[in-house]
Amino acid sequence: MKFVGFGPPGAERPAHLGEDGSWCDLSNLCGDLVGPVLDDLGRFAALDISTLPQVSGAPRQGPGSSGTGKFRCTVLDYAGHAAEGGLDVPPKPILFMKATSAICGPTDPIIIPRGSARTSPPAGCPQPGPVRRRSSAR
Repeated sequence: MKFVGFGPPGAERPAHLGEDGSWCDLSNLCGDLVGPVLDDLGRFAALDISTLPQVSGAPRQGPGSSGTGKFRCTVLDYAGHAAEGGLDVPPKPILFMKATSAICGPTDPIIIPRGSARTSPPAGCPQPGPVRRRSSAR
């Protein structure tokens, strides 16, 4: 099963993404795809997807879940990142954290922080939505 979030930013609802590209609304079964819901994904495998309400129109696709407390990452392309920075390839995986404000839908605008000199999408990721500089203090 593939899961997506849909709806306005901050009010996304969970959905199942069908093989044909259709979305089935899961919000009657769970409020969000986090915590205990993720611990019991088997219950979704037993569902008859054809009985779920279809999402109509073309709503915004957002993140698959909300309420993320921490966003932990592992650098996947060690050699590429090292070469890009003119550094030696590290002997162990590099772990880092990102701000949860970086979580967005695939076509949402990417907000570049004030003072940022360089921003690029992670290697292997599709081109994100439009890019905007943050202009006001927040």
